[in-house]
Amino acid sequence: TARAKGGHFVVVHSAPMVCAAQPGHAADDALAVEWSHGGVRVLADAGLAGYDGDPNRAANRSVKSHSTVEVGGRPGLELWSSFRVGARGRVGELDSGVASGWQWVSGTFTWPDGRLQHRRLVALGPTGELAVVDALAGEDAERVSAVGRLIAAPGVGVRDKALQLGNGQSLALAATTAVTVHEGLRFSARSHVGNGPEWRYAVGREPVWLCIGPGAADATAARAVLEPRWRAAGWA
Repeated sequence: TARAKGGHFVVVHSAPMVCAAQPGHAADDALAVEWSHGGVRVLADAGLAGYDGDPNRAANRSVKSHSTVEVGGRPGLELWSSFRVGARGRVGELDSGVASGWQWVSGTFTWPDGRLQHRRLVALGPTGELAVVDALAGEDAERVSAVGRLIAAPGVGVRDKALQLGNGQSLALAATTAVTVHEGLRFSARSHVGNGPEWRYAVGREPVWLCIGPGAADATAARAVLEPRWRAAGWA
């Protein structure tokens, strides 16, 4: 699912996790987000490693290489060998709309055993700002440790409360939880492995709100507009 406004663009990975014709190309990327602001790529996945026999292929296909929510020891897609998949979760409850200039997309991801669910709302604001809302649901939601991950695109610098774009522009972060900077694997070219910065934050039953944009006031405006959408989905 994609939303665009001027030079701003956001993509939410809302398609089924596995293409029946080519299941071995699937990745554990349900509800992952990619974002460009003012024509500059800001958030992305970790890049592309090699194919058959590449030692990094498993990591490249895993949830750690995508800007979504990871539950420790509990993949949403069972990946094995170079081109094999087993149990897989499902994306559902997809909805979208526009509210006060915010273009929003919401959906859920349910793990293969049906006992855990990730709820996510992503919105593109009137001036290209990005809002992301995450929460867990289901009978196992309080028994797991989950982390949200937002991966910076190549050339984007990450600080505790801001992103520094290659064109000199800075985008501020406002969040309802602690967000920390980490290094993760990056695949700038096939078989070339490096590291790059990303934000991580804990995710639980209570919704976590994040907003990234030119000004900190964006978070207040975003929540005022988008919280009714979250509640309308029955996720309050």
